[in-house]
Amino acid sequence: MNAQAREALFTKVRGFQESRLLLTAAELGLFDMLADNELTAEEVTERLGGSLRAVTILLDALTAIGYLVKADGRYRATEDAAALLTSKSPESVLPMILHHATGWRRWSRLTDIVKGVVDGPGEEAGFSPEALRAFIGGMHVLSVERAPYLVQAVQPGDARALLDVGGASGTYTMAFL
Repeated sequence: MNAQAREALFTKVRGFQESRLLLTAAELGLFDMLADNELTAEEVTERLGGSLRAVTILLDALTAIGYLVKADGRYRATEDAAALLTSKSPESVLPMILHHATGWRRWSRLTDIVKGVVDGPGEEAGFSPEALRAFIGGMHVLSVERAPYLVQAVQPGDARALLDVGGASGTYTMAFL
């Protein structure tokens, strides 16, 4: 195997690590916590509970990949992280990230599912109220940019009725209205 192919393979296999950092930070609400605050690892641990060592490692790793800034032992979200990964930002894609976190749990069981050790993703992997909210919110994140193009392509003109099958957050209905 040539060195380039080998490195490309290792890059793909390691790709989950940065993804897991972001999914964990989203699930813990770290970007909401650090968007408007500069907190120490101790302060973050106090708010989250858990292990100071693990929280510090997570915060340092998120800093290393560019989503947090650390100065004088205090962490804060970067501008991009605050805009894209907080629950209050109009630009937020957080629901889609949380939907991917649900998918992570299902995909993490793939080997056992294929081997027949377990019977599929199970309720805990994707049917909880939180997972449903993340799915609908994630679909909204994707649809909000696409909906105007669909309206333009359909050109509803003087149409007086619309059937939105599925509905979800109503993104397409709002665009047509």
